[in-house]
Amino acid sequence: MGEVVDVLYGSNLGCIVPHDVFSIASHVLQLEQRFLAWQGDLPDSMTLIDPETLSMSTDSDSILRFRTILTLRYLNLRILTHRPLLCMDLEALGSSTAGSQQLAMLRQVGTNSVRICAQSALMIIRLMRAVLSVTGPTRHLLGAWWFSLYYGKPWPPCEFVINAKDDVAFNAALVIYATLLVQHQAKIRKHALALDDLDISMETLQQAIECLSLLFKGNRMTERCVRYTSALAHTLSSICMFAPA
Repeated sequence: MGEVVDVLYGSNLGCIVPHDVFSIASHVLQLEQRFLAWQGDLPDSMTLIDPETLSMSTDSDSILRFRTILTLRYLNLRILTHRPLLCMDLEALGSSTAGSQQLAMLRQVGTNSVRICAQSALMIIRLMRAVLSVTGPTRHLLGAWWFSLYYGKPWPPCEFVINAKDDVAFNAALVIYATLLVQHQAKIRKHALALDDLDISMETLQQAIECLSLLFKGNRMTERCVRYTSALAHTLSSICMFAPA
């Protein structure tokens, strides 16, 4: 995470970060290779987990909790790694000066990164829903509520969110929102974007909001995240509803 923040986010110090798509893609590819090596080195008892494995696991509570938190941290870090290219997509689609050549370059280099970013966000939502939607000991697999609410790093100030720290679920919700917006704008502009097979929709965004609301009822910061994400969902619904055919 330290390297990701240093290289792709200017150490969160307001420094100039690389805006060349090929430079970012090169760093991301190297980090992906290290992620694969890291996963390969995990002992069998500590492998990453998914919602289906979670429901059938015979691990002790402590091991299951460790695997769940480790998986969420990995997915969140993967989002942080691939998110710069998603942000570049948003900037290009929202700019009246972005040329077709610039967009074509982003499509060529960045589409797979956007896909990985969105898939990681989707996995976070599914895993957290699997934990939060039941009563009993499994609800404690996420650890302390402030881990789920605050773990992560700030978005760069140029991005499309409030200047606050990410949490795992909030970060995932913002990525789902951004991906849906990129898909919609690409369709409006008749730009090819090979993301239509992604299993995300407005319902996915609503599920993310549900996860946030279940994290810690009555907490002011959690409620703020819910309100903010709900406002984004409402705005996106309006954009899609009134978009020209």
